[in-house]
Amino acid sequence: MLDWAERKRASIEETTYREYKRMIEKTIAPYFDDRGITLQNCKTNDIENFYNYRMKHDGVSANTISHHQACLFSAFKDGMRRDLVAANPAGKVALPKVQKYKGAFYTQAELLTLMERSIGTWLEIPIYLASWLGMRRGEIAGARWSAVDFQHKTLTVNGVVSYRSGGKGGSSLEYRDRTKSDAGMRTFPLSDDNIKKLKHWRAKQAQNRLLAGNQYDTTWEDFICVNEVGGLISPNYVSWAFPVLIKKHGLRKIRFHDLRHTNAVLLLSNGATMQEVQAWLGHENFSTTDEYYGGILAETKKRTA
Repeated sequence: MLDWAERKRASIEETTYREYKRMIEKTIAPYFDDRGITLQNCKTNDIENFYNYRMKHDGVSANTISHHQACLFSAFKDGMRRDLVAANPAGKVALPKVQKYKGAFYTQAELLTLMERSIGTWLEIPIYLASWLGMRRGEIAGARWSAVDFQHKTLTVNGVVSYRSGGKGGSSLEYRDRTKSDAGMRTFPLSDDNIKKLKHWRAKQAQNRLLAGNQYDTTWEDFICVNEVGGLISPNYVSWAFPVLIKKHGLRKIRFHDLRHTNAVLLLSNGATMQEVQAWLGHENFSTTDEYYGGILAETKKRTA
């Protein structure tokens, strides 16, 4: 399986590769190697025994098992393509039920600290857009300068960046001019501070392009979230780098997506209605908004009373 991880490097998106390689080296390979189970003789029951072992002896959650499953399924799929195995035993595994995650959120003080610590990193823009506008990962990566109206102070969400499966088991980034639902196509009003921040990033991007010259990647030139040489700051990078950043600065552990929850909670705490939050976040159904934030709104009203 370690050999598979090395072969996969050229075809899989880099951050996903790193995650899978680390998972194989530290967790999956030691278990199967100790039991003499190879890629060729591994059975569905062997995989299920591994998952049961991880949950009982290591205390991991069903969500962690789902990540193991994605890694193993991809490994066997690649093995089938290379004629190393005849079937994919991971495809028949009975997985434990993943418990629905209840979103966490930062206080305003915690959020301001996070934003301060992110300045100058590749996460600065994604964290800012998630915190101030409640945008999703794919919407942030897909944010374009042409969707910003500096005169009328608005930013429109009209597309997302997602991953497209490749023909050789890998994946590549692509921009789609549509969102998760029609409700996701929305326009945010921007404050003077928002406009100032966006203009600063645009000027910095232009300066980086001059400095890099012909080494600058123009593939994503209209996109807001790019690094110093024009490469897109991908959704997977954001998810991988965010926990590293907050751990480095001793901040409370939350997911990047929880910045979207933080945005909603701060809106509700400052008097926004549930319907306004629904439109702001781009929820297609009010039930989704109510499920996530109904209890928080009730608690806010209680404190106000």
